[in-house]
Amino acid sequence: MVIADKLNYLQDTKNQIKEAIKGKGIEVSDIDTFRSYADKISEIPSGGSQEETFGRSFETSNNNNYILQKLVKTIPNDVLIEAFNSTDVVYLQNSFGICQNLEELDLSNCNTSSVISLANMCSSSTNLKKVIMQNLDFRNANNIGSAFSSLKKLEEIDFTNTDTGHISNFLNFCNTCSALVRFKGILDVKSNTANIANIFGKCPNLEEVYIKNLNSSGLNLSGSPKLKKECLVFLLENAIASEETRALILGSTNLTKLTDEEKAIATNKGWTLS
Repeated sequence: MVIADKLNYLQDTKNQIKEAIKGKGIEVSDIDTFRSYADKISEIPSGGSQEETFGRSFETSNNNNYILQKLVKTIPNDVLIEAFNSTDVVYLQNSFGICQNLEELDLSNCNTSSVISLANMCSSSTNLKKVIMQNLDFRNANNIGSAFSSLKKLEEIDFTNTDTGHISNFLNFCNTCSALVRFKGILDVKSNTANIANIFGKCPNLEEVYIKNLNSSGLNLSGSPKLKKECLVFLLENAIASEETRALILGSTNLTKLTDEEKAIATNKGWTLS
C-alpha cells in the first residue's frame, strides 16, 4: 500500500469513528482533532435500556467498528453467522478482546472450518457472562489457549456438539474463571500436547465439566472442589490408558466423592490420583 493509499485509509477510518461517536449523541465538529476523539468517547453514556449491538457492517477482518466493539453488550448470532459465511475466517485470537462490555457471545453454527487459532479469543472481555459455541467445526483448529482465561464474571460455556479433539494447545483454557459454574458439552483433549494443568485452574465454583480422552499428565482440578461426582467418574472412565505413570490432581475434597472402585478405574490405567 503506497503512502497516498495509507492516508486515504486513515481518513476513512477517522470518518467512520466520527460517525460512530455522533451516532451515540456526542457532537463532533470538523475542527475536532483525531486525538480529541478519545475524550469524546469517554463522554458516551453507558448502560440504559437500549441494547447495544453490532451493525450489519461488522466484519471479522477489520477494526473499523472499534468504537462499536467497545460499547457492545451482545452480538446477534445471525450477524456473526453472516460475517463468518462471507469471510474465510482463519484467526480468532483476540478477536473479541476489545469488547469490554460484552456480556454474551453466541458463535453457534458459524462457519469455523478454516479457523486455526482461538488463542486469547475473549481476552479483556471482562463483563462476559455466557459463551455459546454449539455446532462448530474445529477440524483445523490447533490452539485454544487462554481463550477464556481470567474472565471472572463468566458463568457458563456451552460447547454442545462441538468437537475439540483436533486441538493441540489448551494451555490455560479457562484458567482463573472464578464465577464459572458449568461447561456444557464434552471437552475432548486427546490431541493436547501443551501443559494441561490449569485448563480449569482456580475455578472454585465449577460444578460441571465433562473431559474426555485425557492423555496428558498433570491436570489439576483441586481448585474446583464443587465438581459433580458424575463428572469426576466420566473423567476417569474416559482417560486414556498408558504404560507410563501419569498424574491427575483432583484434590482431597473431590477424592472423597469417589469410591475405591472408582479410583481404581484410573489407577488400573496408569494414573496416580492425588
